[in-house]
Amino acid sequence: MTWLYSLGTLEYVFIALFIILYGAYIFRVVSTAKHLKTGYAGVFVKVGLRTLLFATIIIALLGPSFGESKR
Repeated sequence: MTWLYSLGTLEYVFIALFIILYGAYIFRVVSTAKHLKTGYAGVFVKVGLRTLLFATIIIALLGPSFGESKR
């Protein structure tokens, strides 16, 4: 597989923001659930799906190419 673009500064910023904001979200949900004495296991399924979605968006931005292509 070849890539049309490489990871740039903007992609690294988006990845860092995603990790920081999702870490804060998980911390908030878990601490709130513990305080209310409720379950919070469902949040990890959502985190997994959203992380997969974010990864596919980043991969799509890189422009994957299969086989031989001429520009």
